[in-house]
Amino acid sequence: MTNILLCTLGASWAVVPEIYGFLSPDKLPLYQNHPEYQSLNQRRNEYQLQSVDEIWICTTQGTATENSLIKLTQWIQILANPLSWHDFGIGIFV
Repeated sequence: MTNILLCTLGASWAVVPEIYGFLSPDKLPLYQNHPEYQSLNQRRNEYQLQSVDEIWICTTQGTATENSLIKLTQWIQILANPLSWHDFGIGIFV
């Protein structure tokens, strides 16, 4: 089974790596030196949260979103084990 992280891209693109690091510490040990590391692990285990295989992102359109997607793409490309991700832009029609 593929584990998918479904995110919205809000004011900051960095929320995606933060959530990915929480859910997939084996792939991105972002919180390994965090003072609450053991508590974070307990919560992930308690709720049986699984490591992420793919990231799916819902976005709006606009310059800020485009800039965030560029930064997110750059981050994904430098990962030791790049993962698959999808951008599902939402168009606004009047």
